[in-house]
Amino acid sequence: SLMLALTDLASETPLALSVAATGAGALQGALIARSDDDLDLVGMATLAVCLGFGGGVIRDVLLGTFPPTALTNAWFIGVALAAVAVVAIAGRHLHVIEPVLLVADAAVLGLFGVIAAQQALAAGLPSIAVVFVGVLAAVGGGVIADVLRGERPMIMRPGPPYALVAVAGVGTYVILVEAGGAQPAVAALVAITVTFAGRVITFRAGVRTRAARTGLRPR
Repeated sequence: SLMLALTDLASETPLALSVAATGAGALQGALIARSDDDLDLVGMATLAVCLGFGGGVIRDVLLGTFPPTALTNAWFIGVALAAVAVVAIAGRHLHVIEPVLLVADAAVLGLFGVIAAQQALAAGLPSIAVVFVGVLAAVGGGVIADVLRGERPMIMRPGPPYALVAVAGVGTYVILVEAGGAQPAVAALVAITVTFAGRVITFRAGVRTRAARTGLRPR
């Protein structure tokens, strides 16, 4: 069942789900590269890999998992390269799937954050460190991609509250499990839902963070 599967996301995430999440991130990275005149095909592949499983590699490094999960199965690299091929061949026609990519991004953000939080809790980390690891896993790939493009990471600039949404989702999971005594399956489902809704709603409403001071404002 879904609830039983969610309980074991940290150790038994279905391969198909992990590969699909990696593919969604890689497709986003390839599309970003396509819009950048300073990147060639190798640059596109690099961004695809970063967005596909960069956050997962950061999570594994922080938690001492070696080799990183993304390198233990050829499907992960394969789906990232497939995303590059799709964008290189048909990139001009992919604007029609932007709504699908938003939904996928929102789901992946919550999924990666919860998986990392479960693993961090299993490793015995304190709650604040669990949230830190979960958020880094959720947004780390994008940070690496921005740095490689010579830009300040998106999560540090005024814009969509991407990192704050990840904090809300991962924080919800930790609070429900640690303070509320909720079952991991229930907490995971609620946390992924919070992250998904937060990402979609803030995007649709045009919510953005403001420069040099706290707060959110509508577009």
